[in-house]
Amino acid sequence: QELLPSEGWRVLWARDGNEALRLFHAHREEIALVFTDIGLPGVDGWQVAEGVRNEAPGMPLLFASGAFRRGDRDRKYQPPVAYLAKHYATSQVLKTIRSLVPA
Repeated sequence: QELLPSEGWRVLWARDGNEALRLFHAHREEIALVFTDIGLPGVDGWQVAEGVRNEAPGMPLLFASGAFRRGDRDRKYQPPVAYLAKHYATSQVLKTIRSLVPA
């Protein structure tokens, strides 16, 4: 919760997938990347990604999970998209975000 703001990123935090979709819809023009966990309560991270890409097809997506299953990374998401397996280093998060959202 502190890493991205300390690097100059404004972050909108959502408690669950439904809130994430509401925030995305309300702030779409301000959002440069959607970073979602797969295991969100209610609407999961895959469903968040679908909703986001329906509104903004080129929106960069970053998925995180402690339990990616076989085939998860084979889902048909057009780039830009990346995956981080938990437990990841903060440097890995920053490097991945920078690769998805050029300065």
